[in-house]
Parts: sequence; structure tokens; C-alpha cells
Amino acid sequence: MTQDAHAVFWSARVTKLDDETQEAYGYRWKTEYANPDAIRQLGPIKVEPGQSFNDAWYATWDDQDKELMDQRSARAFREGLDRYTQEFRFYDANGDVHWMLEEARIHRQSETEFVVTGVSAEITATKKAEQAVREREELYRSLVDVIPQALTRKDREGRVEFGNARYFEDTLMTPEALYGKTDFDFHPREHAEKYWQDDLRVLRDGETLETIEPHRRGDGKDIIVRVIKSPIRNLAGEIDGIQTMFWDITEEQLRQEQINRQNMYLNALQNVSVGLMQRLDVNAVLQDIVARAGQLVGTENGYVFLREPGADEMEMRVGVGAYEGFVGRRAQPGIGLAGEVWARNEPIVVDDYRNYGGRLQDASRDILRGVVGVPLRSGSEVIGVIGLAYLDPEQKFGEQEVQALERFAQLAAIALDNARLYESAQIELTERARAEQALALQLHQTELVNRVTAHAVSFDVDRALGEICKELANYFGADQTGIALLSQDKSSLMVVAERHPQGNPSVIGYEIPVTGNPSTEIV
Repeated sequence: MTQDAHAVFWSARVTKLDDETQEAYGYRWKTEYANPDAIRQLGPIKVEPGQSFNDAWYATWDDQDKELMDQRSARAFREGLDRYTQEFRFYDANGDVHWMLEEARIHRQSETEFVVTGVSAEITATKKAEQAVREREELYRSLVDVIPQALTRKDREGRVEFGNARYFEDTLMTPEALYGKTDFDFHPREHAEKYWQDDLRVLRDGETLETIEPHRRGDGKDIIVRVIKSPIRNLAGEIDGIQTMFWDITEEQLRQEQINRQNMYLNALQNVSVGLMQRLDVNAVLQDIVARAGQLVGTENGYVFLREPGADEMEMRVGVGAYEGFVGRRAQPGIGLAGEVWARNEPIVVDDYRNYGGRLQDASRDILRGVVGVPLRSGSEVIGVIGLAYLDPEQKFGEQEVQALERFAQLAAIALDNARLYESAQIELTERARAEQALALQLHQTELVNRVTAHAVSFDVDRALGEICKELANYFGADQTGIALLSQDKSSLMVVAERHPQGNPSVIGYEIPVTGNPSTEIV
């Protein structure tokens, strides 16, 4: 039987001891089979002098995990279960940790004897992906907790499911006190009625709603807030709830242009934050990043370079406006605007690209005037660059635009990382499903071998051969099977056991000549 590169097939004989305090909670294990080649493909194993390979591998298992595994298997034996599943870790000779998923089947031989067969498949990539998703979720929460706007999410019935730190400051309530409540539980009824009607409109139309409305804070102070409500969609495209962002504009003193710019900035952040939950396709995320970044600063000319992990160059994956014909271009650290942003890991602003010392000598770029490049980071590592350009000589990228783009890039990087993680997870799930199908076949074959072996040790040879014929017929779905033994002179085969449909004549004792018979000559 073939072995999967990421799985170990094994079998063991287990004996129940009289004293449950002995060995593995009263059960003695003896491994009868574990493929060493499959184990070595998982990682290097150090074998001490005089130590068997299986013992060496077992010694690498996490001690705490071994204790829990002994408890779980002993409980399965005591409760009469026919299978159990568990996870454990082992550490290879390099000190790297490997996560394994063990699926075992128990074949009870007697009250005190068991045969256990199983497969241990590596799930390290899945565990790392799960940890990365948790870290991304924590990063997302840390970002929304520091924004000055209050942000909350509600389900279709208006019950609060999430809020950032600013939201709890506004209501003067804890998450435990707020979650599961509606606006009617802690707002004046006339306010709550208005909020609920707006929620229903978003749920019905599936579109973002912006409004200005009265609001009473938790301390009783009445203020005026600007509100943005957006639908939250699941993977099927159905609206699951509403995300609301609001902030105090009672003492707003900014000029109208500044207000409009801030609204655009907040709207872009709002859409990206919703995208963290919705966007799972990398290309769709990249298209959205360029479009939203352009809307943020008022230009239709932009691009995004993306760097694959470990690569020494970036590729322009999306280009719009003046950059549409540059898709597929490559950038290296320190070369060109994108390369310089990558090398310095900071935004770069150029008022007139024609006079930029690091510009690429390409006449098609002479139409560019003000340009800006902002790094996309995963942690401290640059994974890409967002670039935008104005064609109007009067337009420049100022400090406010750069700050807005930097905040935007933070959320955009999270959305991109999540999309990449999702794609990796989908690949992992596909590979795992394929491996599980192969493992199921291997286990089925192992069970057949075990059953045939059990018949083979019987003293009643005729009965044993008959049972083996029955097992083979059931396994292969055949109507008729037989066993024939080769004569001493190897000139013929004699049928000694068979299984056939009722009513068919028996062929036991029938001799099959070897010479002139292609199938018997092969045997």
C-alpha cells in the first residue's frame, strides 16, 4: 500500500492491565506497525544508540499531549468505543513543532486485548493558518479600537453584536451589558424609532446610508452625530446585519472641503472594514484597494504592486487610468517610485513626476504630475505598494491625503492578508479532503487484511478458507470467488475453497491446468 507524504499509518496491540495506575492508565501499548519513511518525511528524527525508530519518534511527542492521549484512549477502551480522534504535537531534530491529527479505530479482540489501527496526518499548516486568522482578528480589533469614531455591528433584529472602545465610552456600558440589546433598551424611544427605521432601510435596500441625527450619550448629554450605516453580507451575498459608524459633529468647525474629505476617508475605511468580513478573493481585494484609494484622494489614476512572500521583486497587479497599460510591470527595491517606497518602507510624495530624480525613463509617464506611493505592510514587512497620481499640475498630495492613505493602507493590508489566508485555507482543505479519501481506502484495506489474518490462524483450514473467500467477495463486490492451490509439480491448480450464488454447482476439487492457460501461467 502507498503512503501519503503527510500521514503515518500505524497499528498497535493493547493489553488491559489489572492495575489502572500502571503504564497508560492501565493499558499497555505495543506498536506493531508505523511507517518510518512517512515519519521521516514529516521531519528529521534523532535516534539514540540502541533505540528503535518508533521509540525515538514517540520520545519526540509533547509530554503534556501524551498524557492527554493516554487518558483519551483509556476512556475509549473503558467505554467500549470503536474509534477516537485526537491531536498532538511532536518536535523534530531541528526543534520545529509539528501538529498531527490522529484518527484511530479500536478492534476489540477480547475483554483485555485490543488491536488499534489508525492514521496520523499532519495539520501544521492548518494550525498556523488558524493562528494567523486569530492574530489578524486581534489586529483588526486593535485598529478599530483606536479610531475616534464609535463603531458597532447589529444583527437583522437590531441586537448589538460588536462594538469598539469608542462605542462603549459613548454608551458608558460594558460589552456584557450591551451585547444582545437593541437601541430601544438604552436610547430615548423617539431616537430608537428613527435608528430602527434607518436600519430597516439598509436591510431592505442593501445600500450604505449616511445621515446626521440627534444622539444622547450615556452621560445624558445630547449631541449631533454623523452616521454611516452599511449592510454586512455573508459569503452567499445575503445581508446578515448592519455596521454603524458615528461620531460627534456638534462642535465641528472645519471648512466644508475638510468635512467632505473626512467623509470620503471615513467612507473608504468603512467599506474596507466591511470588506475584511466579506472579500475573500485576492484579485477582487486588489481592485477594490485601488478604486477606494483613488476615491479617497480624488483621482482615477492608480495602481497596486504586490510582492509574493520571499520574492525579490514586485508585480503591478492592478492599474487604472494612466497606469492601465502598465499591469504586469516589475519593480525592484530602490528602483522607481514603487521600488523606493519598498526600500524605505515609508510614503513618498512627488509634486511633479517629470522632475523626479528616481523616475523611470518612459515617455508614457510624462503625463504624470503629482504622485504618491504608500507601502502595504504585513507586520513590519512590505508586501506591496499603493500608488496614485494627479494629471492636473495644480493638484498636489498634501499631509492630510498622505495620512489618510496610510490609515487606509493599514486596513487594506489586513483585507489582503485575510484573502490570502482564505485562499491558502481553501487549498489546504482541498488537499486534506483528497488525503482523507486516500486514508479511508487505506483503512478499508487494512481492515480486510486484519480480518483475513484472523481467519488464517484458525485450526479449521476448510472453514478458514471459506471465510476468506467470503471476505474477498464482500470486499470486491464479486458474486463468486475461489481459492486454488498449486500442485507440487506446478502443472495444475486445484480449487480448495469457494463462494458462489445459491444454486450454482460447486467447483471444489476442480483441477485447472497451468500450461496453455495465460492466467494460471502468470500465477
